[in-house]
Amino acid sequence: MNLDKDDLVGLEALRVKAELVKNNSNTKVLASFVLEGRSSARHSDIIIAGGAETGMVTSGSYSPTLETAIGMGYIEKKNSRPGTVISVTVRKRALPGKISQRPFYKRS
Repeated sequence: MNLDKDDLVGLEALRVKAELVKNNSNTKVLASFVLEGRSSARHSDIIIAGGAETGMVTSGSYSPTLETAIGMGYIEKKNSRPGTVISVTVRKRALPGKISQRPFYKRS
């Protein structure tokens, strides 16, 4: 979103919120992830990074095109960089994975 415009209703509130998110590493942001294997994460599963709980899964499924499990979730901004190693607790098991970039798949 372009916050440089002057004709947007609520623009000042958006600028304040954007500045808070930028300066606070504990703010949660939407991130995509790829898990090893076929088991997929589901809504409300816990995301762990660096040995501590960092967020929660919003959606997940198996991708037949990528032949792996993919998903998205809200995690702390400091753990949202692509390549960050994570695990997702699914049915009392920790599934290893990593944060990835969106989109998951690009056509050639």
